Amino acid sequence: YLMMKLLKLILILLCFNLFLQPVTATGAATGASGNGTGGYTLKAGVSVIDSVPNTFYGNWRVVSKLQRTNAPAKFNSSSVDLWNLSREGDVLNLSNPFTGASASLTLSQASDSNIKFTRVSEVQNNQRVTEVVELNLNKDYFTGTNTWYWQVMSDVNGQIVSTYTARYSVRGEKLSGMSIF
Repeated sequence: YLMMKLLKLILILLCFNLFLQPVTATGAATGASGNGTGGYTLKAGVSVIDSVPNTFYGNWRVVSKLQRTNAPAKFNSSSVDLWNLSREGDVLNLSNPFTGASASLTLSQASDSNIKFTRVSEVQNNQRVTEVVELNLNKDYFTGTNTWYWQVMSDVNGQIVSTYTARYSVRGEKLSGMSIF
């Protein structure tokens, strides 16, 4: 009986500790907020990825059309891609079988029909690309936006010397299945 009580107490403490996130000096922690004092903020609830509808996963034909940019010569005016959206555990993955590109995505918002995710590339050749995608799912298609931030950094001190932006409207048509592992 005492052993069961002790195990239950340990389990409760472990679960409580999982929801604590350290707050940085800027007042932000992953999915948490705080006063920037270096303390802890309680974070509870369901993982955001669990809110993504299963119908979102699978293969999509995606048409993108440029809405606005500050660098028209650097971005395509339109494109047609194949996206495979899949989930493995708590990781959302996006791959394009035609180009071979793939990325793990940071999911910041999900509901029954709306999702928002971000992809940030590694810095290569003093450049980094960030994409912020917001989609509204409606049965077998989605609509939304894909905003690109292409940052060029100084090779001397790593500071950002220019940022090119582009905002695309996107429309996806479901081709097949779901990919959840």
